Amino acid sequence: MMARLIPEEKIGIGLTLLAMALGLAGAYLYQRFWILSFIPFLLLFIVFLGFAIGKIIDATKDRDLAPSLRWRKALAVPLMVGGFWAVDGLTALTSRTSAQAFLFSHREAMNAAERKVGPGQAVAMRYLEGIPDGGVAIIRSDLEPTRLPVQRQLELVGENMNRCRPLLGRDWLCGYD
Repeated sequence: MMARLIPEEKIGIGLTLLAMALGLAGAYLYQRFWILSFIPFLLLFIVFLGFAIGKIIDATKDRDLAPSLRWRKALAVPLMVGGFWAVDGLTALTSRTSAQAFLFSHREAMNAAERKVGPGQAVAMRYLEGIPDGGVAIIRSDLEPTRLPVQRQLELVGENMNRCRPLLGRDWLCGYD
């Protein structure tokens, strides 16, 4: 039989969902005005830190609880939210989701650009502009865009591409300097 969730585990689940939502909000804000993207993360980090420290102190002081329940109470919030941040850091989940949403909202422009150059040719759409240079682009290509000839990379984004991650199908999220 499965154990019921204790309130701390419910809080951990809620904060993890909030972390996902604020991660997407931060990615959206980064596209508009990059300095604002740190505000959702900072707010969540303060709340997370407060809950984590409070629950760890509360669990260690409560001697009436069974040791296994004390561990669950102390580690529920840090493990859930910390686990999400670790997975997000390794997979870039929120930034990829934001880029996919951007591509979906600009799909007509990407399809028009693809029709203009012809089938099978690589096309690019700027996603984030760097300050003072560089940035991130969404590239539609049959092969990894960093393997394209340097001249073609320059035509697509104006600079050399240095890293690409798969986005959807033939679409890639590529950084350039």
